[in-house]
Amino acid sequence: MKTLRQWEKEFKAATPDEDIALYTGSDVQQIVGSDVYCGALKHMGGGQIHSLNMLLGSAKAAHSLGVKIFESSPVVEVNYGKEVRVRTAMGSVKAAKLLWACDSFLNNLEPEIYNKTLVTYSYQVSTEPLSMS
Repeated sequence: MKTLRQWEKEFKAATPDEDIALYTGSDVQQIVGSDVYCGALKHMGGGQIHSLNMLLGSAKAAHSLGVKIFESSPVVEVNYGKEVRVRTAMGSVKAAKLLWACDSFLNNLEPEIYNKTLVTYSYQVSTEPLSMS
């Protein structure tokens, strides 16, 4: 928390008009439903992650815990009950728990988490090596 408090101070000094807030562990638990975090810093005007590395690391960790990952299968409906049933155009899957691992546009499938997601955009261009002329 000491580092987060310092960052909060620095960010507020550098960008006083930005939405910056320090959260305690209990604040974070109320927001994300987990008690593994000691705190968090929200800075709505900044941030950066390497999304591919985050995705690969998350998938590796999940797979090591026995999680099954279904790719290229857009969800069209989710039904909650004793089990969660996820329906796609090609079939359905039942599970005890569901982790939403998707892009930021959920198409109203889960309105409850809409305000807890951050829509990110990545604009990158790659070309073949260009000549000096």
